[in-house]
Amino acid sequence: MLGRIQFEVWNFVKESRVEWFLLFVSISLAAWLIFRIKAWYCEDEDHTAETHEMIEHITELEREGDLSQEEFRKIKGRLKIQNEGGVDSEDIGDSTHQVG
Repeated sequence: MLGRIQFEVWNFVKESRVEWFLLFVSISLAAWLIFRIKAWYCEDEDHTAETHEMIEHITELEREGDLSQEEFRKIKGRLKIQNEGGVDSEDIGDSTHQVG
């Protein structure tokens, strides 16, 4: 009986190769499409908040004396360039205050 079931299953698979292939291609295409849409959606995220948080953090480090004013300005400038100028120094305060 087990041999007959295996034979019938094998015949079903042989007769429906095209359907199995199309199913595999469809599932693969759907998975690829889902990942592409997810990647496209994530590209549009606004990184302004992340940059703002980083600038606040380096401002605090500079206030505590862990960063020099020159290091602070360099890092802040790089963050602004990466963010295409999305965060202004007025948003977080100017770094010309006295450390002390």
